Amino acid sequence: MTTAPRDGASRPTAGALRLIEPRTELPTSVDVGPYLAGLHEHCPFLRPSVRRGMTGWTVYEIVPGSHRYAVEAELFHAGVQAAEWVRPLMARPFGTLVCENVVLLGRCEDADHRELPAWPHWALKHLYAPVGVMFGKFPQGAVETDRHGRSIPPPPFSFLPVRAGVRPLDPKFLTGTPGPRHGPCRVRGRRPGRLRAHPLRVEGSSRMGEFLAEAAAALKAAEALCGPVALTEVSDRRGSAVWKAGGPDGAAAIKLGTGEAAEVTAREASVLDRLPGYRVAVGRISEGVWYVTPWEEGPSTWQQFTSVRAGRDAARPEALASAVQVTRAVADLHGLGWIHGDLQPAHAIHTEGGVRLIDFAWARQLGETPWSAFRGTMVHLTAPELAAEITTDGQPVLTTFMSDVYALAASLWTCVTGDWPLDYEAAGIDRQSIGPAALLGAIGERAVPLAGTEVWPELQQVLKPVLLGNAKDRPLATELADQLTALHEAGR
Repeated sequence: MTTAPRDGASRPTAGALRLIEPRTELPTSVDVGPYLAGLHEHCPFLRPSVRRGMTGWTVYEIVPGSHRYAVEAELFHAGVQAAEWVRPLMARPFGTLVCENVVLLGRCEDADHRELPAWPHWALKHLYAPVGVMFGKFPQGAVETDRHGRSIPPPPFSFLPVRAGVRPLDPKFLTGTPGPRHGPCRVRGRRPGRLRAHPLRVEGSSRMGEFLAEAAAALKAAEALCGPVALTEVSDRRGSAVWKAGGPDGAAAIKLGTGEAAEVTAREASVLDRLPGYRVAVGRISEGVWYVTPWEEGPSTWQQFTSVRAGRDAARPEALASAVQVTRAVADLHGLGWIHGDLQPAHAIHTEGGVRLIDFAWARQLGETPWSAFRGTMVHLTAPELAAEITTDGQPVLTTFMSDVYALAASLWTCVTGDWPLDYEAAGIDRQSIGPAALLGAIGERAVPLAGTEVWPELQQVLKPVLLGNAKDRPLATELADQLTALHEAGR
């Protein structure tokens, strides 16, 4: 991932817009997953951008009673801020993949969402076209077609996308303007001398280089696995940053946690150190904790179901085999007395040697004290009994084998359908206006029914009892694996 700089004001200050969620790759205040899944065939850059963590979202809400001119002015300001995040990244590796999105929620008394972005969009695109930055505007519910005449899924919320202009795809927009790498906003290199003590090629932000220059032991640990390495930044969220270190003898993952994330990073390293089959080196710097572990190469479970979501029935046997493999991996983990606590479609990697579970930040061994201030699991994949326990005041939450099985079944449902397993619309819940805490409350009260989407009925019939039953009635992971194996052997 190539991380956007974080300097500058965090939000407009005039008061017409309220910041709901600062820049994140995985927003919780709006549900971007299913919408993005429907856009992949229309934008060749979207999938690799999301995979590299280069698509960001900042969510604002209109303050009730605000005049349209004030909203437009602050929307313009938010667009400028997003553009200034994008500009320095365009000249870096994979810079054409960077995309920042400004989401607008709420109502304005004297203008609708088709009118509000009009002049900010016009002004921004003319202001930034000379330096290769492109703006779009997508009002909620707008029905449009792409340049091939295919229908584009209507946006579930209004937003302004900001990205690097690509000449072959945006010829009219960028006619006569300098290219992103050669315009007047070309970014200067990293500050000289930060990494001279170590002969290393770094692809990513200057801040990453500064961290690694201080964590020389992490580089040595990576080189012990890979030989001389080149680093590529993968992600940087909430004080936790990850790099891929590639060398002639393989690849390693370097994770660095600073501030509040240092404790979580140290905890995850401790889990990896105790799990059989995982190798980890760990150390400290003045700002936090780092660890190095072999890189797990391969597609995620979500990616293994891509062809199924595209409607290709011939891909079902291979996808079902992947479902069996990831369920067996979870069963093996449970057999060792470990609870993962954060199973998601992206947290299992299908390598040549089998499935490897990753992201153990919220894992715990059976009998250990549960974590306080629990922040594991995605809201939409959270077991009802777990959702009922999660509070904002940091009370301990008891993750269990059964809550893992629920998250696993919910993840597989999402991989099959491309949507979350619960039908919020049927429950009268607007996911764009309700906060995560209220959403967890509704899930904990079982006020949200299971979605009725029938994409792969035979597989979904196996998953339904897991998602609908009480925790005590759920199968163990090994029992769910047996059911999926029987389905696979029956050619269903």
